[in-house]
Amino acid sequence: MEMEAGRCTGTLIHCDGYSPSNSRSLGYFSVPSIVAALEKIEFADGKTLMPESNIRDHGKIANFGDTEGNWVGLHQALATAVNC
Repeated sequence: MEMEAGRCTGTLIHCDGYSPSNSRSLGYFSVPSIVAALEKIEFADGKTLMPESNIRDHGKIANFGDTEGNWVGLHQALATAVNC
């Protein structure tokens, strides 16, 4: 974490008493390519829950479920979004 970098940071943790959920907050991770990220996720037994969707001037998003049952979001910035 670089405090002066002007970026948002976060962490993933595992602790006793915490359990996976698909009904709580949904965090998004920035990726250069949603298609490539979802391919890796599915190869590792994750599941696409919401396919890639355009969000107008903000790029694209998608959601996936990890192997523990969490629902996670992906965001691809407009500058890197490629329409095929």
